[in-house]
Amino acid sequence: MKRKKGLNLGEEYTNRKGKVVGRKIMRAGCGTACRMQCHGRIDREQRETIFHLFWQTGSIDKRGMYICHNVAVKDKATGKATSRRAKSVKYHLEIDGEKIPVCKTFFLHTLGLSDQFVFTALSKKDEGGHISPDMRGRHKKNVRFDEGGKGKDKSSH
Repeated sequence: MKRKKGLNLGEEYTNRKGKVVGRKIMRAGCGTACRMQCHGRIDREQRETIFHLFWQTGSIDKRGMYICHNVAVKDKATGKATSRRAKSVKYHLEIDGEKIPVCKTFFLHTLGLSDQFVFTALSKKDEGGHISPDMRGRHKKNVRFDEGGKGKDKSSH
């Protein structure tokens, strides 16, 4: 249980193979050359608060809901035929109930995430804005058969 708890809270834990996985950290952000000037809008203390609240949820489902709530995906705005891009993605961080637009790098670095977690959360999102629950480790009990007879449930003996 310590392994799962450490994973869900972003703390250091030992994986199944015995390798120590470090805790999640908030990275530097996008830098001063960002066109959205993210560091001017959100200071370090606010970023740390967002980071800790995000990881204290302790659930992959709640983190996925946070991503879906703060990432807007729309059809691309321009109609150029040569572009392969189909969607435009806008990232926001919420401070005091206000959604502040930030760049992708700033968003991912503030939350200590990778692209893949965001893409997975967005792909699980349905029309109502909710994500399907995480089904890892949840399955129905398998039917067991005894060696002699076919189709007989072993528990019926």
